[in-house]
Amino acid sequence: MTLVLGILAFGKYKGHTLARSSNTKNKRSVRVIDPDVNNENIEKVKELNLLMETEKVYLDSELGLSQLAEKIDVSTNHLSMLLNDYIGKNFYDYINHFRVEEVKSRLKNPHYQKQTLSSIGGDCGFNSKSAYNRIFKNFTGKTPSQYQKEI
Repeated sequence: MTLVLGILAFGKYKGHTLARSSNTKNKRSVRVIDPDVNNENIEKVKELNLLMETEKVYLDSELGLSQLAEKIDVSTNHLSMLLNDYIGKNFYDYINHFRVEEVKSRLKNPHYQKQTLSSIGGDCGFNSKSAYNRIFKNFTGKTPSQYQKEI
């Protein structure tokens, strides 16, 4: 009988602590966004995407967050927030997405057939062959040479 009461008491205690800890986990700060600021941020994201498509700044292997922020006239913190909150990617994933797409485009283009895979990667902004292969595979599931063989 004492054992049963002890188990019931422990169960009630455990349930209480779980309920209390789950309440603290569910308390998140709610950020209210000014609609004007939101619209300005959306415009900056559009400007950023247009810059990437027209000027292809991602081809510069030395491109950094501060240089890109300067090009769209925002602080590095603001650009980082735009990438994380509005695009859903960090700086490197955002830039590397464009680089991988450029490599894929060049691999399909007969004009680049005589160029090696490494030189295509370098021309598309990748600093090293290992980073190029790793990042390309992370995005496509294939190495550049596997991708090239399939086209």
